[in-house]
Amino acid sequence: MNNPDVVLADEPTGDLDPETGQAVIDVIWKQTVGRGRSFLIVTHDYSIARRANRVLRIAQGRLHPEKLD
Repeated sequence: MNNPDVVLADEPTGDLDPETGQAVIDVIWKQTVGRGRSFLIVTHDYSIARRANRVLRIAQGRLHPEKLD
């Protein structure tokens, strides 16, 4: 891609089975975070969100910091 500083992804695994979804996230993660770039993702999948350094949840039109265990 053109070596962007930030990669934005809106539900990149939404229509994939869990195994394929994790494989896709692994590739994106390696190509972004693994190279010192930022990766901003929108997801409903908590297993993906848990990998993030920071998680924000949108509720009632506001952003809320989220701690995932």
